[in-house]
Formats: sequence, C-alpha cells, structure tokens
Amino acid sequence: MFISICPFLKGIGGHDIPYQESLRLALNEVLQFKVLTTIAAKNLKLPNFYLALLPIYTAKTNVLYWCRYILVVRKEIINSMMPKCTLFIESFGLGHLLGLGMAIMLSNRRIDRLIILIRTNLIVNKFPKIIAFKVALFFLIEILRVKVVFATDSMLVSNFLNKKFQIKATVLPIPHANFQRQQQLNEKSDPNGPMACWMPGLSRPEKNYELAAKLIISSSKLNQNTLWMPSSLKKEVGIQGKHIYFDTALSEEEYQNTLLKCDVVLLPYDSQVYEMATSGIFIECIIAGKYPITSKNSWMSFELARHELDELSISWNEPKAESELDKTFKMLKDKSLLFKMQKMREEYLGFHNHNEFKKIFNSLLEI
Repeated sequence: MFISICPFLKGIGGHDIPYQESLRLALNEVLQFKVLTTIAAKNLKLPNFYLALLPIYTAKTNVLYWCRYILVVRKEIINSMMPKCTLFIESFGLGHLLGLGMAIMLSNRRIDRLIILIRTNLIVNKFPKIIAFKVALFFLIEILRVKVVFATDSMLVSNFLNKKFQIKATVLPIPHANFQRQQQLNEKSDPNGPMACWMPGLSRPEKNYELAAKLIISSSKLNQNTLWMPSSLKKEVGIQGKHIYFDTALSEEEYQNTLLKCDVVLLPYDSQVYEMATSGIFIECIIAGKYPITSKNSWMSFELARHELDELSISWNEPKAESELDKTFKMLKDKSLLFKMQKMREEYLGFHNHNEFKKIFNSLLEI
C-alpha cells in the first residue's frame, strides 16, 4: 500500500495532479495506490484513486481542523490491509507533519517508511519553523521509529537541508513535461519581427504577471512585442488591442500547442518565494525549446547560470528593468545563446522524464 498525502493540492493550473499521476506510474508494481487530499478537490473530477477527505485548511484553522486531519489519516492507514504501508507527503505545512505522526501513533500500525518531499526552503527557514520541524522529526524517527526518507526536486533545497539539518535529500526529476517531440529551438520565421511573449497558467501574486505586463505595455520599445496572458490581468492593465487574453484554463493539448507557438515565456516570479523552489513551467519551457526570461536570485536563474545563460534573468522590480528586458530581447537573436539552450535542453531531456523519475523514486524505497 502506498498512501500519498497532499493537503494543499493545486487544481487547474497547478502541477500537483500530473505529479501524482507520475508517482502512480512510477509505482506500477504497487497493488494499492491512493492520494489523500482536501475535500475541496471533489470539484476537480479526479481519478478514483483520489480520496478527497481531508478538511480544508484556512488562515483561521483551529483545533477541530487538526483533529479531523489526524482522524482521517489514521483511518486510511488502518484501512490499508497490505503487509507493508509506505507514506508519502508533499505540499504540506509543518502542522501536517506533526499531525501525520499523531495519526501513525494512533493507528498502532507499523509503517514501512515515510517519504517527505520538500520543495522549498521557506517551510523551515525561520526559528519557529526550524523548532517545529526538528520536533516533528524527533517524534517520527526517535519515538515512533519510522524510517524517514527525504526527497526534493531542487538541488538548492537539497544543499540547504544538508547544511542546515544534516539531512540528505535525494533530488528527483520533474517528470511531467511532455514536449519531447519538439525538435526545433526558437527558429523564428522573421528573426527581426515582434516576439510572442506568454505568461502561462493562472495569475497569482507570487508570479508577478501584473508587474511584467505593465512594464511591457508602458514601454514604447517593449510594447512592440505581443503578450499572451491570463484574462484576470484585464482589470490591472486594461484591454489592449494586439495583446491576447486567455479567458479560460487551457486544456493540456491547448497548453502544449500554445507553448510551442510562442517565442518567449515570461516567468517574472517573486525571487523570495522562488529562491530555491522549482517551477514545472520552467522545465517544460526548456524542454519545449523556448527561451524563458526569469527573475534574478531565483532557482530558475541558478539553473540558467549553470548553463551560462545568465542573460535570461533580470531584476523585474528595479528601475533598470525596462532596459534589461530590452537588452535580453535583442540577445535572443544571438546564435551562441541558441547553442547553450540546446545543451541545456539535452540535459533536461535526459533527466526530467518518467523513466528517470521512476528509477530514482524507486531507489527511495530501498534505502
């Protein structure tokens, strides 16, 4: 039995659902696989291996929430009748980790192992969080004697956990990018023509899409290019004649086709939120052979710097952002940049795929 616990499942526009599917495929020898997530997911028409039973977390969450969370998880652990039970948790808060320990204790059931996927340093980067994290691990490892294995999808997070907590976290591929069929890299029919710049997915505060849209539209130089963006930005930037708004969430096929048609993907994400956190869209962008323009001091800029592509990271909220972005657009016509992108894409194709994910993830079950 493999139980995946995902208290903060992101629905349409997020990558949690395809990630869980990749997880299920990687564990094809496991007879029973289920995802335990929030009751809010009932509206998403999910496969039947999803159990939308967890209470909904809010800023005003109280003791009742945690009691319900613990009892639901405990019940599912008890209901797993197979000899071995492996737990996996992602997209969680530290309270969920402590609550999971309580559920294991109350179930009176031996857990084969617990795999903890940590995607960002923000979950354990401040004093109260550090203490809560250490208490949760002590409870799980020393008192309950659970075999705990750590994983991440970010090399920066892996290094952070090792330095801060002496924790070895295995770096997993991000497996749900499906653009291997794309063979050409950013070869525009008109190299001197305007760029089609896409801001994918939903607009959330940490994505800074509004900031990027206003920067481009207000600039006589940059506004020569065309923006493709979520319709929610209409209120912030107004209806602009040549720019394109997506009024509804794109299907997977529409999403892939849009990515393959655009010239540039704008990812002006908040560098504090994404300092070490990964982006599935960024991975898809590279594999699709499209230039990303990202934020400095983020995981994305770290990845670009590893491949000598520092030019594709700018400071979006600085006064010099307009000139930086204009300079970057001009540099996209440089053939040497294309060659570096090709090398980065080849590396990503070799690592960020289902086969590599399956191999590395299954190794966690043998540690």
